[in-house]
Order: sequence, then structure tokens, then C-alpha cells
Amino acid sequence: DSLLQLESDWNALWNNASAPYVSQSFTWCELSWREVASKRGRRLFCVVGRSAEKVVLIWPMMISTSHGCTTISPLGPEGSEYSLVLCAPGPHEFGWIQRALDYVTRHSQADLVRLPYTPLETPLGKALAMFKGLRFSTPDRTSWISWEGVDDWQSYLARIQQLKTRQRRRRNLAKQGDVRFELVED
Repeated sequence: DSLLQLESDWNALWNNASAPYVSQSFTWCELSWREVASKRGRRLFCVVGRSAEKVVLIWPMMISTSHGCTTISPLGPEGSEYSLVLCAPGPHEFGWIQRALDYVTRHSQADLVRLPYTPLETPLGKALAMFKGLRFSTPDRTSWISWEGVDDWQSYLARIQQLKTRQRRRRNLAKQGDVRFELVED
């Protein structure tokens, strides 16, 4: 159980990362491996980057084979998680992720590298855009919730309700006919 041996380093890295996703946490990944991926016959492929003996990058992945095609993809419950690399923030982050991507393509022996839902603005998204020799499908758009400026779920819902109320008022005004505004000054 080499995954379990990474727990303390993984948690330290996750706690130090800038805005990590819950799907990058040790608990999420270990549970995904134990309860989903291993039971479906996947093989674990976890890239661990170290600098001065300190873990600075963890990219948990799984390898599957179907119809003679070997695919490597992010470790998870095989739903719709983002493809992200857990990496220490700082000036070396992008370079470490580029090297991890290169390592995966050279050493996983996979026919297909599947990285669904990779946000283009993330270091991995930027590394993919610069990576030589890979063919990509057309990027798709996806919905997401921005938590910027929102403290909790209730605050988010209140913000959405305010937006819906404004949109409803505008539609009702539009039904009244042409509405014009003018500035009147003394």
C-alpha cells in the first residue's frame, strides 16, 4: 500500500497548496482507489515529485485497458472531476507540472492520456497547450461555480436569487414596451 505511505506528505502538500480542490485530497483519492478504481481492475500510477527530499507534486492516476487500448486518467470515482495536479505553489510549479506530464507520457505505456475537465487557466492546462507531440480534442466549455467573494453556500444562493430577481424585473419592464431613461438636471 504505497498510497498509504504518502498520506502525511500528501496532507502537508494539500494544506500548503493554493486553492486545492477536495478531489485532490488524500482522503478523496485513497477512497476512490480503494472503493472504485481497484475494484474495477485499474492499476495505480501515482507521480510523486520531490525537491530536496520534500514532496512538491502528487499526481494520482489510474491505468485501465479496454478493447486492447490502454488509457491513463486521473484517479477518482470516475465521475466528472477536474484533471488537476497537486503541486506546491511557487516559481517552480509550472516546470514541475511540465516534467510530470512528460513523465506520464513516457513511462505509463498508455496508448491514450485522458485528462477530462482540465481548466485551461491552470498550470496543467497551460502545460498541455505547450506540450509537443500530443493531439487534443477540441476543448469543451463546462459550467462551474465561482466561490470568489462568497463565504458559504447560503451566500451563494442569496447572490443567485438577487440575480434572478433583477433578470425578472428587466423582463417585466421589457413587457411594458420601450423604456427610456434620461438625465434631468437643474
